[in-house]
Amino acid sequence: MHPGDLIIVVAPHRTSIVTYEDGKMRDYVSFHEYGDVIKYRPNGLSSATPLIHRAMYWIEKGEEMPGGMPAPHAGYITKGDYNAGYDQQSLRVVVDQRVVMVEPVKPEWVIAMAKVRVPYLGYPSIIFNKGF
Repeated sequence: MHPGDLIIVVAPHRTSIVTYEDGKMRDYVSFHEYGDVIKYRPNGLSSATPLIHRAMYWIEKGEEMPGGMPAPHAGYITKGDYNAGYDQQSLRVVVDQRVVMVEPVKPEWVIAMAKVRVPYLGYPSIIFNKGF
């Protein structure tokens, strides 16, 4: 996925999310990699810009997250395909004027699942939103 692409999504309740781990076992590929790409609100915050990253694996509360901390709750560990680290290891959000790490993604924080990429069709939206 690239800036300017139009991404067609499906509501998460209409399908099940396949993680990278599960996709590798099932030989299920989405956007040239194993597993599904999800759009989610970091830490469930409506004020945070949604991210569109791959669901890598599911983690239970207390299990070790990337970076060594215990998971505060169950959820998906996510990663951008071109990022070096997992979101829960390298990304932060502002909560109550404090900067905190991105937590595992609870299913209710998932807005959509990416299904189709249409190159360049999103550029008009970018231009319109930036006021050019």
